[in-house]
Amino acid sequence: MKIAIIELEIIESAPHKNWNNVEKIISKQFDRFANLDFIVLPELFTTGYEIEKWKDLVSDNFAVLEKSKNLSKNLNSGFIFSILIQEHEEYFNRQFFISPNGEILQTYDKSHLFRPMKEHELLTAGGNLTHFSLNKFEVGLAICYDLRFPEMFLKMSKAGVNLFVIVAEWPHPRCETFMTLAKARAIENYAFVVVANRKGKDHKNINFCGNSAIIDPFGNVKKIEDNQSFLIDEISLSEVRKARKFIFS
Repeated sequence: MKIAIIELEIIESAPHKNWNNVEKIISKQFDRFANLDFIVLPELFTTGYEIEKWKDLVSDNFAVLEKSKNLSKNLNSGFIFSILIQEHEEYFNRQFFISPNGEILQTYDKSHLFRPMKEHELLTAGGNLTHFSLNKFEVGLAICYDLRFPEMFLKMSKAGVNLFVIVAEWPHPRCETFMTLAKARAIENYAFVVVANRKGKDHKNINFCGNSAIIDPFGNVKKIEDNQSFLIDEISLSEVRKARKFIFS
């Protein structure tokens, strides 16, 4: 399976500008981003956490969602990301898997809302775990604060998940915690973990960690360095088998 992570400095409350930045990064390396199983973007990459403006940005998010479908088809590559979505009177932090042919195949609504960022004041928590089969992997979806709840990942692992894709906005000074939790979820479930995290500062001068990475089932890390904006890599199911054979043989 061949995948990419794009790490962004999100412009607060500017969905179209953030999408344009994604397109610029991809257009400069179009051939490298083509024909991937999926490209992962950070949590709420269109808006950031300027919650006071969220309700005014929902229609722009839907427009970006349509643009992402079109780009998926042009690249023949999938996308995984989360954006703010409204359904009736409720708002969700919703993670999408868009297939390489531009179809929304799976969604996941963030289960564990992060009270220090005031998510609970606007968002409705999701109630279901989401996983799906892709290119011989079983892929599970999760969002940021979910990392602190190992039982969620264990349930998906017992259902066959061997690749977790986590989108995040994880800030300093808890960067070491972020990487420790991500590595733990990989090691304890004998699975790959892909984390796409925001970098840079927000409107409240909160500084985000970056450290977007691919972590193998043994806990080995390949991450985006400070001077880079993306990582493209290939992962193999044989690494999952190797880890599980080593532990259980």
